[in-house]
Amino acid sequence: MFQYYYRILDRYNKPVTAMAIYTDTNRSYHAKAYHNDFMGTELIYRFQSFSLIDYSAEELRASGNSFGFALEAARNALDPGSKNDEQLLVSKLDMMRHLLSSGLGKVKIRRLYNFITTYVSFQNLENKLKFEQEVRKITKSREAMGLEEAILKEVREQGMEKGIDQEKHQAIIRGYQNGVDLELIAKIVDLPLEQVERIIASHTEEDATN
Repeated sequence: MFQYYYRILDRYNKPVTAMAIYTDTNRSYHAKAYHNDFMGTELIYRFQSFSLIDYSAEELRASGNSFGFALEAARNALDPGSKNDEQLLVSKLDMMRHLLSSGLGKVKIRRLYNFITTYVSFQNLENKLKFEQEVRKITKSREAMGLEEAILKEVREQGMEKGIDQEKHQAIIRGYQNGVDLELIAKIVDLPLEQVERIIASHTEEDATN
């Protein structure tokens, strides 16, 4: 952090202030200064710090600025319930409702939306589809706003090569049953639209014969 300070100062020759934002719960690593002492030369670099764990999600939301939304999402991730998909769904939808009623511009809303959806991910692909569907109900819009790209990126980065066919098949059927647009389903599971339609048709035929 000190390196950034002296490089900025050296390049722009302007006063510099700095703040470290700690998004973990281990306070032993929440430093407020950098100290270096060597052969009679001593350097002490003090800076402001902000520990997310010291504030509740409600306090961060009450700040009324766009960065507060990002901090709220990060703070919610520290709660034990954030690892539970059902609780995470409720939390994310609550943040989305508040975000959409905040009066922020479309560009900021889109960026914060993508941050909220990717900072803490759902464990189950079905819940990702459910979240997108609920957001559409809230916004009364059929625009995906980037969630399908985020899901697709996550699936690829996790290297889910083995067993992905079964999960994709289940996601397609559940998405179809929940009324999700077929083109969006195809984008999320990264399959051609024609293949998605065949899977749904096959499933529908199986239901009809049972």
